[in-house]
Amino acid sequence: MFVIGFVLLSTTQLLPQPTQTLLRYSAETSGFALALGGVATIGLMPIAGIIAGKLVSPRLLLIGGLLETAVGLILQSEIAPDVSF
Repeated sequence: MFVIGFVLLSTTQLLPQPTQTLLRYSAETSGFALALGGVATIGLMPIAGIIAGKLVSPRLLLIGGLLETAVGLILQSEIAPDVSF
C-alpha cells in the first residue's frame, strides 16, 4: 500500500513541475494538461470498485494498475521539450 500511495502522490505532485519548467507551461496550462488523468481516475473508481467486488480479484486489479502506471510514466519520461500541448 505504501508503494501505491507513493506512486499516486508523486504523479500528482511532481508531474506539474516538469511541464512548467521543461515545456514552459504556465501553472494553469500545466493543470489543464494533467487534468484528464484526474478526471479518468474519478470516473474509473466506481467501476473498479464494482469489478473488484464481483468479477476479478482485487490483487489482479492492483497489479494491472501498477503496470499501467509504470508504462505511462515510462512513456512520459520520453517527452521532449519541443512537444506541443
